[in-house]
Amino acid sequence: MPPICDPTSSAERERLSVLEQYGIVDTPEEMAFDNVVAEAARIAGTSAAALTLVTADRCWFKSQVGVGVREIPRNFGLCGYAYCSSGTFIIEDAEKTPPFDHVPLVTKVGFRFYVGVPILNPQGHSLGVLCVLDRTHHHLTQDQITGLQGLAREAMALLEARRSRLHPVATVTDTTPPVERRHVLVVDDEESIRSFVCSVFRFRGITALPAANGTEALELYHRNAATIGLVFTDIHMPGMGGLELIEALRLTARPPAVAVMTGRLDYALQRMLEALNVPCVLAKPFALADFDRLLALLPAPAPADRASLAQSP
Repeated sequence: MPPICDPTSSAERERLSVLEQYGIVDTPEEMAFDNVVAEAARIAGTSAAALTLVTADRCWFKSQVGVGVREIPRNFGLCGYAYCSSGTFIIEDAEKTPPFDHVPLVTKVGFRFYVGVPILNPQGHSLGVLCVLDRTHHHLTQDQITGLQGLAREAMALLEARRSRLHPVATVTDTTPPVERRHVLVVDDEESIRSFVCSVFRFRGITALPAANGTEALELYHRNAATIGLVFTDIHMPGMGGLELIEALRLTARPPAVAVMTGRLDYALQRMLEALNVPCVLAKPFALADFDRLLALLPAPAPADRASLAQSP
């Protein structure tokens, strides 16, 4: 029998306590989560998908298509295995894969194909899974699996945004003199776009720092947090993407303003960005006038800075 998390273990009790902090279980359906699940089913080409939060005794679906219920007993299906797996959990044909051929989801409901991607919070706790399933066996390509993993990260970003609203971080009064935060961090995996955007900012008298992905951007931000007032990031990047970066920045002591660039602004992404309170989204390719919206997000320059900007070309 594959390993399954012991609901009575100390690690599981800690995980359940963390899950409770998100205040998500037994809440009504929300369009942002519905969009993630619908996109997962589309990418995988399956008839069913769900965003599952695993509690002590049940698998509760924040959103689902093709499953038909809002929850099942924890030992009824496959999410109880998938959420505590070390990676993406794939069963191409459960009827031919012991011991899953005896799981009620297979024997009673008829689902044979299942893929579950654990929903991992920044501290590494698994809250549940984003899963796709079907009554016929499938084989997913690596691109499809990668797409599902990206959607799982987007779902986690939505959950983090919810927790931030429920448990806002208390601000600490800073008695040190304020520092002008007029620098911009430009994040995109395409060098040509980074170079162009940085050039436009520099032409307007704004210092711009380039980063190729979210991980590099976060490191740069931590080293320059006193001067960076805006992070302008792409969404889809290898490694840490834009949504993960935005969530990580929100947890810093002095979060910067954030704006997003994207080559594909579909309805699902738009709703996610709205949930994250991102004030500015620019579609590629950019017009120079678009940068006025970005400059408006920066703190106002000090009088000396205004004088120098007035003399710039």
